Amino acid sequence: MKKWVTKLLLILMVLIPFMQSRDVFIVKAASNTSLNKTKISIQKGENYKLVLKNVKNGEKIKWSSSKKSIVTVKAKGTSCQITAHKKGIAIVTASIGNKKYQCKVIVKNPVITLSKTFQKLTVGESFNLVLKNTSSLAKWSVSNKSIVTVRKISKNKYKVIAKKKGTAVITARIGKKSYKCKVIISQPQTLKMVISGGNTVTINETLQLKAKISQGENSGKLVWKSSDTEIATVSSDGLVKGIKAGEVKITATTTNGSKITASATIKVKKPLVSDFTVYGIRDIKVGESVQLKASVWPSNSENTLKWVSDDESIATVTDSGVVTGVKTGRTSITVGTTDGSHIYTIAYFSVLDKRVSKSDSNNNFHVDNEVKYPQAPKEKLVYGFYDTNVEVEEGSYAYIGVYHLKLYKDGYGKECESASEVAQNWYGWSSSDPSVAIIKNQKVIGVSGGTAVISAYDPNGDVHTCTVKVKARPTVKYSYKVSLINPGNYNLYDNWPFLIYVQTDNPGDLWLSLSLDSDVSWSSGMYFDDVNYLDKVSYNGFCKVEGGYVIAPEISQPGTYRISIEENSGKWFGGEYVSFEVGSLTVQIKDYIKSCTEWTGSILPKITTPNMTEEEKVNALCTFVADYTIYRATVTDSYVYMIKNNGPVWEIKDRESRFVHCIEANGLLANMIRGSLGLKVELVTAINSSTHYIAKVTFSDGTVKYFDAQPQVRAKTWDATYIL
Repeated sequence: MKKWVTKLLLILMVLIPFMQSRDVFIVKAASNTSLNKTKISIQKGENYKLVLKNVKNGEKIKWSSSKKSIVTVKAKGTSCQITAHKKGIAIVTASIGNKKYQCKVIVKNPVITLSKTFQKLTVGESFNLVLKNTSSLAKWSVSNKSIVTVRKISKNKYKVIAKKKGTAVITARIGKKSYKCKVIISQPQTLKMVISGGNTVTINETLQLKAKISQGENSGKLVWKSSDTEIATVSSDGLVKGIKAGEVKITATTTNGSKITASATIKVKKPLVSDFTVYGIRDIKVGESVQLKASVWPSNSENTLKWVSDDESIATVTDSGVVTGVKTGRTSITVGTTDGSHIYTIAYFSVLDKRVSKSDSNNNFHVDNEVKYPQAPKEKLVYGFYDTNVEVEEGSYAYIGVYHLKLYKDGYGKECESASEVAQNWYGWSSSDPSVAIIKNQKVIGVSGGTAVISAYDPNGDVHTCTVKVKARPTVKYSYKVSLINPGNYNLYDNWPFLIYVQTDNPGDLWLSLSLDSDVSWSSGMYFDDVNYLDKVSYNGFCKVEGGYVIAPEISQPGTYRISIEENSGKWFGGEYVSFEVGSLTVQIKDYIKSCTEWTGSILPKITTPNMTEEEKVNALCTFVADYTIYRATVTDSYVYMIKNNGPVWEIKDRESRFVHCIEANGLLANMIRGSLGLKVELVTAINSSTHYIAKVTFSDGTVKYFDAQPQVRAKTWDATYIL
């Protein structure tokens, strides 16, 4: 037994030195605690934030300066603010127990500089120029006082005013040292606004006007005004509606402070004749006159009618349609619009001898005292309408057919001649109320809702009638007011929802729909948790609320769009359900990615330096997003969020309103990284949470790291790897 123990002791004596010389067997805990900087150089009067990283919870840190006359420190937990007082070198120390972490601070005197060394102005503009970091009084001069002048504000601070186009150099001199600022003056651009879209509109029709400012300036919101609303009205988005014939001046004025105004003269015209019918036609005797009348459609048409006789030796016709018989015979009387678009000819207009009652079937005229009546025929000619009651829709038409029968003594009838041949011998077609229905070539046209009687004479001179009932086109049943809910006046962006409110007394028994004046796709269907919906089951994205409806559309591409809200009457007319436009508005949709990139470009230089690594810049962006926003678990389901913050976070001035959750915070971070650093970024779910999204960044060298800009996360001591 003793031998076995002795051998064991000898083995241990050999192995222990070997184990002590090989750190592969003995593992020491490595400390990652360190200062973010171990050497800095700052100027007198400047501050710098020094941070001790990876400090364990509960450890107390003591901050100190080796030379308080040069540098003082103001401690705040794991960080301290360094303030430089005078030129020199000091050591700032962070102590945790016996461990010390030091940073060498070199303080330099500030360099005397002008606040600007180059400036562009337009005539009339100005800026302040300051000589900084000196207590000495400088002597100021201008190379060309006719171009710019300088006015003293205080010691070494002057106001520079542009007088005329040219270049000048402003010099501030202290002893033999001079400091210069080059100023280039240009003439101010004269901004003009031009209105386009047309200069004529027809009564009851609309014309969309657009206003554009020269030099590419954005006109912003405009105020549109009509000089005479009895002739034409204009909406808030420049839609002109003709009321009555005449000329009117439409004016657009900017509201962005520039007060640029432009106007366009719009001529409101009566509509052209689309159809007409002639009535009052009958045979006349020599010396007799008859007033022919034409009923035009629409009734307020602009075109006048012109009457012409083919043979004035037989009958003449005045400009007002009065026909006078000159001698016996037949001629054609033609009436048409002045532009020649519509013509109607009375092919056989008969002028009879004063002694003649009528012409016979062979178109031979017989004097009364010479008429020889033929032997009684074996059959009788009978004429008539196929239908004595007809229904048509407003704006539609139907044909009134006529027949011609030979009625034999045995009571049987036989139709003869074609319908067209029969109709040619009928005359005197007329309507009892042309405002309800008109007749042309056997075609009855519905003008407006109501009832009218169509009359015509057959070749025997007997009158026939047909009652026409016109079905009126449905009209808008309820009142509407369409508005954009955007009290913050934020920009609207592609693929971002915005809110439209349709105020109406429509109780919900009619459908509403939304359409764009473009083929660009859009979608809707968003609901909000704090909205009191009366009916959340929507049609075409509309949801009923007190006093009307709301809809939250998203438009997929940037651009200017006219949004139209339509009411479907639910009534079948003209082969379809009739819809009416009940309101509209025009929206300007901006490019979200482009705007985010431009904003990032202005932020990045403020929070990074050129010598930072890609990872340091990403960390700086990540910290900025987390500090710039406030976390809230649910954002887009809040109606209050929509009406208060209807825009990306960079447009919201109050930080307390910049609510984001993980997707929005890291989506914003991803756009900033792509736009400013050009790196590949993806949003991925964290390993330990399928509902939490973080940013996966691939650096230029192929390295992949993860970052989380959610404010709630960044409030902790942040380590991107903890969430994975």
